[in-house]
Amino acid sequence: MRDNFEIHSRRVQPSCSVLRWSCDVFLLLTCEHVLAKPPSFSQLVPSGARPGDSLATKAEGDFDPWPVQVWTNSEEISITPKEEKGTFQITIAETTRRGPYLYRLHNKDGASSPKIFSVGAFEEKVEQEPNNNKLAPQTIDSLPVTINGRLDNDEDTDSYRLNLDAGCWLVAKVEAYSILASVDPFLNLYDDSGYRLSHAHDSHNLDPLLAYHVKDAGTFVLQIAGIAYPPTSTIRLAGGNSAYYRLTITSGPFLHHSFPPSVQIETKQPLHLVGWNLGSTGRGLVRMIEPGSMQSNRLWLDYSLPEIGNVIRLPLGRNPELVEREPNDVADLATPVILPCAVSGRIHPKGDVDRYRISATKDESFLINVSSKEFGFPLDAVLGVADASGKELQSIDDSDRGSNVFNDPSITWKAPAKGDYVVSVKDLAGRGSEEYIYRLELARPKPDFTASVNSHAVSVRKGGSTEISLSIARHDGHQASLYVIPDGLPEGVQLESQTAGAKADDIKFKLRATEEAEPCSLPIRFWVTETSESAQRHLATYNLLRNEPRGRPCIDSTGVIWLTVLPPEQAEPVASKK
Repeated sequence: MRDNFEIHSRRVQPSCSVLRWSCDVFLLLTCEHVLAKPPSFSQLVPSGARPGDSLATKAEGDFDPWPVQVWTNSEEISITPKEEKGTFQITIAETTRRGPYLYRLHNKDGASSPKIFSVGAFEEKVEQEPNNNKLAPQTIDSLPVTINGRLDNDEDTDSYRLNLDAGCWLVAKVEAYSILASVDPFLNLYDDSGYRLSHAHDSHNLDPLLAYHVKDAGTFVLQIAGIAYPPTSTIRLAGGNSAYYRLTITSGPFLHHSFPPSVQIETKQPLHLVGWNLGSTGRGLVRMIEPGSMQSNRLWLDYSLPEIGNVIRLPLGRNPELVEREPNDVADLATPVILPCAVSGRIHPKGDVDRYRISATKDESFLINVSSKEFGFPLDAVLGVADASGKELQSIDDSDRGSNVFNDPSITWKAPAKGDYVVSVKDLAGRGSEEYIYRLELARPKPDFTASVNSHAVSVRKGGSTEISLSIARHDGHQASLYVIPDGLPEGVQLESQTAGAKADDIKFKLRATEEAEPCSLPIRFWVTETSESAQRHLATYNLLRNEPRGRPCIDSTGVIWLTVLPPEQAEPVASKK
């Protein structure tokens, strides 16, 4: 605002009266406040870096006034605006863990929506146009590399020339949906004559993963294109400002998954790592995982090795993590398990059914979940419960429990009588292979809840208030009263009426800024807790998933909500008669 004031004041002629000068300044400040708005943009390019990197990046969007400020959810990632509008300097500390992070641009009027920035292990490059013709592609001189690009319009395709040695696996992984882009991408691999060798579309979400075994050394062309997401009534190529992507290409070691697909916290255990260009077989190796590599306050472990560039995400189990033991195909051979626990298994060969025996008292309830699609495996799991004689009591294919966007099956089941029961897992179509991996969780249900907020940002004017609503999802008979505890509110901002009675499915409360509150723009959080002595509490989160989710992005939610305290609303200036 100060720069605008100085420019305007220089335009005032010496003959103008003090009154006229004051009115002009008032009108300018009022108009500037009315027209001001939070930063708006699609993504930084490049949107990733390696630990220890310091590089320039840029974005297209609305950044008035410049410079903006940048918030990240890691102190080891610094993003600072440069002199030229839309350009930034990114500095990544050497000690930064590989994986996805959140950032926002913000000013005195609010913040952009959360964006994802990736810290990886490979050299980062930026796409160079023109490269839409596979006969005239952009040459990639060395691998591995991560290319930051964008499908600029509805006819755009991006092509990259690669020189590959015989015997290696080419692995190409796209992150677009995973980093909140609005495009459904796919990959094609061609030889130097233009013959298509391989195609990849969806994986565990909309982003493709292509793996091709190179038999003969030569030159190849990898091409990326996309269709509209969210989908439209027509199927055709799509692009635009939000059709950005990160394309990782390597002919070196690359992890796809592990077996078991999860680990027990604070426990030393072996992992069979599966991928490409790994070990003597090229497809896998075994490593021990140490307890010191796990953080007890996390729900998952981002796992990798120094010699391997990419990261795989492993759920951390608080209960015993078991591994399936064959034979368990019939009820008499069902593996007995003691709750609570998780069991990792495979549906292999085709037609395989895995069975587990549990003991129950009359009316005892069990929470039984299967995870497979969530990990990117092809198993379309069917979860069943039968009595000791083999009579099926319940069977379920898909589930919409909680935030299950993968439709892996989940049930809460009550035993009709005391005795033994058999829990089974199979594929809906009778398929099976070594990649039909699942994780079966068995526990006794505990009443619980989750809380969510429908906006990533809120604003309130000094001397005013705004209403906020948190949605409450209750599970397994939860009925406790709840209340909200704010975290990070600035001085002069307070909550009013932040309680909800038993069984309520939302909490409505007011955020009020007193006359003493100073205008500011900063991150806050809302904790929701039970009123009982043994209170459970959860962070209210904003869901980054779309209205029509097709899998999970790198980060699917955030508990950081942006608060902006604005100046009091100015009265409309009244024009005086001359």
